[in-house]
Amino acid sequence: MLLSLRGDNPIGDDLYLRAMYDTRVFQLLLQCRADVNSYTRNAPPLLHRVLELRRRIRIDHSNDNIIVRILLDAGADMDRLWIRCHSDGTPHRASLPLALAAAGVDLDLVTMLIEAGADVNGHEPMSRRSYTRPLIHLVENPNLSFGRQFQVICKLLELGADPNVRAIHYHGRRPALLDIVLMIGLLIDHGADLEQLDHHGRNFAQRHPPNGFLWGIDNVLEERRSPRILMKVALDRKLPGLLPVKYILPKTEAALHKLQTTPETRENKAAVTEAGKELKDCWGLCRSIYDTFTLDQLPVELRCFWGENHDHIERLLASLTD
Repeated sequence: MLLSLRGDNPIGDDLYLRAMYDTRVFQLLLQCRADVNSYTRNAPPLLHRVLELRRRIRIDHSNDNIIVRILLDAGADMDRLWIRCHSDGTPHRASLPLALAAAGVDLDLVTMLIEAGADVNGHEPMSRRSYTRPLIHLVENPNLSFGRQFQVICKLLELGADPNVRAIHYHGRRPALLDIVLMIGLLIDHGADLEQLDHHGRNFAQRHPPNGFLWGIDNVLEERRSPRILMKVALDRKLPGLLPVKYILPKTEAALHKLQTTPETRENKAAVTEAGKELKDCWGLCRSIYDTFTLDQLPVELRCFWGENHDHIERLLASLTD
């Protein structure tokens, strides 16, 4: 009956899949006592399958929320870890319903699973030394508007999602700088430990920009944006430990050296101007640090550099505008 309503050829992939995705099919199977948590080595439980279909097959997903609700009401295990294995039985990939939903495009499904009691800290093993969690899937998802994404991330954190997760990557996404600042601030607000080391021996600042949030982005863009991300968070929240000193100090020293060693000739006018712009940009970052923190809060190398070069750099920059 359902196939006759849907179209002519039940073997055609699109029509067949649409028919099988009808909510009435699920209701009929459940009435006949279908086990919503059954699975095989190569076929996940129904809840996993429904959440995974959105990413793999282009069919009408308008029934997703209804079907997920039907499955949850029928006792689907929202915390079941399904592990897909290779032919020899070794694990290939693992998935949790909440993580699958977080990697999708409908955050209402994430909210539905959370409200139903899904574990916000469920682990999906990726290798012997690493794992992923729903929070990571949600932060990394490149298909969401930041406003809605931020709301659901807040909800996960409010419900106890651990903010001390492995480095989060954006996988080619080009988020606005202030979006990333807001994201880092949110993790800190919910207890991210700035000094805790991951299994690579990196603390929070070391595993986030430029090593984390801007992975895959053009190197020139990354070089300009990455330190400004941690700088913005450090300045806004008065956290000197997040200052990207190992970037700012060498960059400023190099810009100063470049300006000092570029001859001021007619032929070099453009080079001098460019060197001056680089130094002005770096010095602007240094000024903002000294305007925000007291000297005793700053690393020794920054204090020394400021004391030794402040007057000289100010004169150099002033001379460029004369």
